[in-house]
Amino acid sequence: MVAGILAKNQLLGASAEPKTPVILQTFSESSLKKLAALHLGLPVVLLLEASDADQWGSRERVAAAKAAGATGLGPAKAIIDRHPNLVTWAHELGLTVTPYTFRSSSTGRFPSVRDEMAYFLYERDVDALFTDNPDQFPRR
Repeated sequence: MVAGILAKNQLLGASAEPKTPVILQTFSESSLKKLAALHLGLPVVLLLEASDADQWGSRERVAAAKAAGATGLGPAKAIIDRHPNLVTWAHELGLTVTPYTFRSSSTGRFPSVRDEMAYFLYERDVDALFTDNPDQFPRR
């Protein structure tokens, strides 16, 4: 069904609209495997819930996500705080890392969402991030 909808909307294959890039996301490893088996030629990001942080403390676990078909990981930002090597391991395996969700109402130990995003982008070396406050993006 996913492939059909993407094709119908010219978001798949040679007819894909280049101004509308598609990234598929899933919290489910079984869905990840199904999407990978479709060979859609699109990036597939495995989203990682903060409650599963203990599972992501090893390079082998990250490698297993890649083997299942992930082209990137989308961890809750708390996972990167707990396992900072996750970014290194993912990058070594050719995976992108896009943590979530950065919002001005939830900055934790940071004085602002801009400071929090800057830390993850420039200190933790993530590739991108999900934010509710794109107007606060810390450009360099």
